[in-house]
Formats: sequence, structure tokens, C-alpha cells
Amino acid sequence: MDLKMLNVKPLNPEATQDQESSEVTGAMHDGSSQSDIKVTYKLCDINGQMVEAWREMFKEYIPDRIQVYKGDIFKQGPAADAIVSPANSFGFMDGGIDMTYSMHFGWQLQERLQKVIREEYNGELMVGDAIIIPTFEGWINDGSVDWSKFNEGQPIKYLISAPTMRVPLDVSDTANAYIAFRSVILSVKKHNSTPGNDPIHTVLCPGLGTAVGRMPKIRCAYQMLRAYETFELNINEEMIHPESLATPSIDHLNMVQFGTEKGRTKLWKNTKAKFESSEWAKDRRDDKERISFSSYLPIIALDQINRRVFGTEKERKSRFADSKAKYVPSERTKDAKEDRERKEADFKTDENDALEKV
Repeated sequence: MDLKMLNVKPLNPEATQDQESSEVTGAMHDGSSQSDIKVTYKLCDINGQMVEAWREMFKEYIPDRIQVYKGDIFKQGPAADAIVSPANSFGFMDGGIDMTYSMHFGWQLQERLQKVIREEYNGELMVGDAIIIPTFEGWINDGSVDWSKFNEGQPIKYLISAPTMRVPLDVSDTANAYIAFRSVILSVKKHNSTPGNDPIHTVLCPGLGTAVGRMPKIRCAYQMLRAYETFELNINEEMIHPESLATPSIDHLNMVQFGTEKGRTKLWKNTKAKFESSEWAKDRRDDKERISFSSYLPIIALDQINRRVFGTEKERKSRFADSKAKYVPSERTKDAKEDRERKEADFKTDENDALEKV
């Protein structure tokens, strides 16, 4: 195969690692810093519901920063510098969309990915981590791909392996799509900020955890939006520097329930502000010295644990009523009980005084 068609150069065995990262692609690093590189994320899936969910969630950023496509990620997919693999933690690419990648790039990709995972990550690339490797060693196609038929005739240079699950399982009620897309964004930023690396300007990404993982399409899209706004656009400062654990806890529950009857119907641009404007907070706004914003957390945590382990050997013997009972003796509720008893006593005293006057 003519390497000129691929816009790549043969690997120079005498080059240093940094030199290889620029030379073998035929494009030297232009010296731009990471903050100067604008990355466009191209979301592509064969499932129409996934595509519509992306269009709804990312409508504010289409087409300038986000582009959405429907179809086979290679045949109808656009050109891109890198492609995301929503993998498992062990680098096996023999199922789901990863099998499509293996058929496209050859099994050499899985072999090299697993080699990196075993040598640099002690055998497991956990959910929340991501690694970037060339799709072909030295960026030289071994002849297995005719690029003219795929991705607008342009070679995809990098694979971004970002696990959405440790092993194949249902992740529908997790925040794994958010966590995985966060790792993609941060790994691209790190790659682009490393001197000598060929910059990644475009990233091709399928749905995350929506096939084997069974995550609802709208929930996946919402979680990806939260990650994109927080770590690519830096507009959710309260999630980077939360004032209390309540803020990320409520945001987490919102993400894992989004799209269901229990899920919120509106996006929470400012989770803490939304929470503080709730009836619970309004009723206690004059009592901030005694009731902190985080006092709501025990109920959230206990309820979350109870729902996750219910019906298993770890199940609580007396359901959530017992969990709530354990929460009642807290200082906050003791103070509230004393206040209520005092108010009731004052009311009875006033009532008796009124009757005596009559």
C-alpha cells in the first residue's frame, strides 16, 4: 500500500520517542499549548435514539464544538484524529462495538492495548482512566484498511480506550458514561499539552455504556453533557470545587436517575442553587447556624445504599424505616424535636391563659 495515501511516514528506528510521535504521522507539533487547541467532538452512533438524545442535550454546542452523526462509525462516520473505545478494564476488544474496531484495525490493536494495560496499569484500566495509543504501531497501516472507503478517506491515528465498565454488566443506574467521557476529555487535554505529541483536534465517539451496559440513551447523553460542560468548557465550577459533599451527591443522583420518573426533568446548571431554593431549604433558611447544607446527606446516602443492596445478603433486616430511625437521633433532629415540644408547650400555655381570661 502506498504510504503517501495515508499521509504517514515509516517509523524511524533511530528516532527518540518524542520524535516518533511527531515524525511517523507526517505532522510536526506546531508548538501550540493545550489551551490553544480547540477540540471538536464528533458523536456517531447507529442507533437513532442515541443520535436524537445527543442532539437534544448538546443543541447549544452544535455544530461549532459538537457534531452529531447517525450511521456506522466507520462507513458513515466523519474523519477524526482519534476514536473512543468504550471498553472494559482488561482491554478485550472482542464484543460490542469494540469487535467492530478489531475487525477494522486488526487484532494488533487489542494486543498492543493489553500490553500497555498490563505493563503500565497492573493489568486493569479502571473506569475513570483512559489511555491513548496509535491505531497502528508507528502509525503505519499494515494493509488491512483501505481508508478511502471509511471516515471520509482519512486515517484515524489514535485509539482512546476509556472503560465504561470493569467487565460486561448492566451500568444503567451508574454515572459511568459521565466518568468515561470525563476521562476521554482529560486524556486528550493531557495528550495535547505534552510536547512532541501530534495534536488531537477531532475525537470520534459512540454511545457510552448503551449496548451491553443498557444505559438509557437520554441518560448517557445527559451524563456526557455534564462531563463536557464541566471539564471541556469549565462552566460547572461548583463540581470542581464543591463547598460540601452534598453538591456532587445530588448531582450524582440526578445523573443516575435522569430520564426516569425519579429523574429530574430539567438540567441542573447550578445544583446547589437549585437545592437551596427547594422547600426544604426555604423552611430552614433562618436557621443556617444550626442546620448545614450537608445535613441532608445522611438520608441520601442511607437511601442510596439501601436501594443498591436490597434483596441481597447485604440487605438491611428492617428496610429503610430502620435506616431512617437510626438517623432520627442526630443532633439536628434532637434540636428540632426539642423546638417542637417547646412550641407545643408555649401554645398550650397561651391557650390556657386565653381561657382563663374568658
